[in-house]
Amino acid sequence: MTIINKYEKIINEFINTSFPELKGKNPKIFEFTILSGYAFYLPILNLIGINKKCRKFSDKEKKGLLIHEICHAKQSNGERFFGNILLFIIYWLSKKFRKKIEIQADKIAIKKGYAKELFESTKRFESEFGKIKYGFSQGQIKSYAKKIKR
Repeated sequence: MTIINKYEKIINEFINTSFPELKGKNPKIFEFTILSGYAFYLPILNLIGINKKCRKFSDKEKKGLLIHEICHAKQSNGERFFGNILLFIIYWLSKKFRKKIEIQADKIAIKKGYAKELFESTKRFESEFGKIKYGFSQGQIKSYAKKIKR
């Protein structure tokens, strides 16, 4: 089984158990090496890019990374093509909007019961890149999960 197949299996599990509205809309996954960061979602093409360095992550870290990206797929689900283009442009032009979208994705993941996985991937991110600019930090994940009893 290739690493892409493993990622697809995790994504399918998320969709089947927690995101039924995304059934039949499974994002395509590809690996990259030239960009910084660990992963991203392109709503216009329904693509998830995963950095090759994530191959060495623990299963929990990989799941945390992928659940966050699936939450972005959920956010863009229902938007029409041009709506997704507009959201994509605003996302990259507005730091305030980007922060809102990233926090919203983290909240969705936590509400769906993936706080531990999200915490692990965030812990990895913070250890390599430092302070989180746009999403929840480890402390914020814990705090929000406790607040909503997840």
